[in-house]
Amino acid sequence: MTVNRSPIMENKPDSPALTDSPVPVPVPAPSAPAADAAASAESKHAFQHTCMGGATFRDVGLNDAVFHDVGLNNARLDDVGMRDAVIHFSDLSGTLFDDACLQGATFSNVNMQGVKFNDINLSGASFININLSGASLSDINLSGVAITDACLEGMTINGILVTDLLKAHKAAASAQGTPPPAGTDAAPGPGAVSPAA
Repeated sequence: MTVNRSPIMENKPDSPALTDSPVPVPVPAPSAPAADAAASAESKHAFQHTCMGGATFRDVGLNDAVFHDVGLNNARLDDVGMRDAVIHFSDLSGTLFDDACLQGATFSNVNMQGVKFNDINLSGASFININLSGASLSDINLSGVAITDACLEGMTINGILVTDLLKAHKAAASAQGTPPPAGTDAAPGPGAVSPAA
């Protein structure tokens, strides 16, 4: 079987990482019943132990994609659909997500230090054991977001330190004789991840 390089994956000519390594070859997923085999081979691919640094993907759908132990640091993801994507044990530090749909996506054990989210749909997304230190979120809908066991030191919302907001809330609740809700301590939670040095 001969697999030709997709016109969607463009090699930057000055990128030795790609020119010195083999061209990524899509490997069809396990075959479906005979009637669906051709469609399955076209729509599902696995890339393993492949250097794709400097690659450009245009007009690519990544819905339901699974990323495991992937280096996407300093990547730029513009106008990307990654609904229900699963990203585990990966490095996304410094990545820019701009005008992207990450609805229902799951991020676990991912370094997202310094990541930038701009105009992103994160509804229903899950972030578990994530380093978001130095991240920037703008034009984001955070309605219904729950944050638990998190290190909030230095975190601001519209320029106001969250730890100061929590202290003020705790003081107001105490003055009214009402115990503050659980989890409103300004100190980092027990499962909090300290920002990387």
